[in-house]
Amino acid sequence: MATKTVKYGRNLTLKIGGTQIDNLTTNGLSQSRDTRETTTKDSSDNEESVGTIRRRSISFGGLASEASAAGAGFRALQNAYDSDAFLSWEISSATGGDSKWSGSATLTKFDIEPPFEGNVGFSGELKVTGAVTFGTA
Repeated sequence: MATKTVKYGRNLTLKIGGTQIDNLTTNGLSQSRDTRETTTKDSSDNEESVGTIRRRSISFGGLASEASAAGAGFRALQNAYDSDAFLSWEISSATGGDSKWSGSATLTKFDIEPPFEGNVGFSGELKVTGAVTFGTA
């Protein structure tokens, strides 16, 4: 049953190439759209435009782990970056009926962040290619 209250960010997961990326601290889908100006002399001094190209990207960050279960997602990211391939992705929760976004993308950025004192982190960005499917989990 779909969540009836405000969505809790911790419940949204990110899967890349079918592998859930564990130990995430943040992930998000950014969407923007270019416009083309269509203002004419008949526009009554009001700017007019129409939407054109949609641009989407997915940013994420987390804590690196070599544990077998949690490390699988971290290793999958490095392998995805090295492969240069287009990957399937999905952002959703485990609750049936909740929103789900999915599509294809390429991993354009993958950073390892080892502080002198602290947890080793990682962050990255996927550039979405093609249409995004929006539906329910």
